[in-house]
Amino acid sequence: MNATVSWDLYAVAKSSGNVGAGYWDQQIAYGQSGATTTNQIPLSALELRQSTPNLYAASAIGTFKDYSAPFPPIASPAGSNSVYVDPTGAGAPPTNMHKYIAGHAGASGNGDDGAFGGSYLNAGGAGASHFYNIDYRIVPGLPTVFPMAFDATGQVQESVDVQKGAGVYVQPGVYTMFVEYVLLEDQ
Repeated sequence: MNATVSWDLYAVAKSSGNVGAGYWDQQIAYGQSGATTTNQIPLSALELRQSTPNLYAASAIGTFKDYSAPFPPIASPAGSNSVYVDPTGAGAPPTNMHKYIAGHAGASGNGDDGAFGGSYLNAGGAGASHFYNIDYRIVPGLPTVFPMAFDATGQVQESVDVQKGAGVYVQPGVYTMFVEYVLLEDQ
C-alpha cells in the first residue's frame, strides 16, 4: 500500500452483544449459571501494545495517545494499554481523548495529527514508520477480576466481584470478541 494522503489508524474492540454491550460474546456455556457466576467479561480486559510509538498525535489530550507503553505490572494497573471500546456501542471512532495507533482525531492547527502519506518502504516523513507489530494481553484474576480493564474515559472498569458481589466467577465456557482496525483518511 502507498498512501498519497495523511491517514489515521485506530483499533476498537467489538462483540455481537449477545451478553450485553461492552462484553465478550459467550459462545458456549459449560455447566449451570447461578448466583456465583457471570458471563460478563469486559471488552477492555484486552490490552494492546504497539511496536512503534504514534508520532502524529499533536491533538491528543487524553492521558495516553497510543498503545506504545510497556504492559504495566499487575500490581499497578494504569489503563495505558486497554483497547478502545466505543461507549455508545455504535462504532463511533475514538475522540482526541482516546488512543490511536497512528494519527489522531481532531486538528492540531498545522495538520500534524495524521500519519504522512507514503508506504512502509519509504516512510513518508522524517522518522515516520508505517509498520506496526501489535502484542495482545489479558490479565485475569480470581475471583473474577480484570485489573487492567479500563473504559474509554480511562477509568478502571468495576471488576465483576465489585459489580456482582465477592466470590463471583466467570462461568466456564467459550468467549469471543474481535478487534477492528480502522484506517481512514485524516480530516
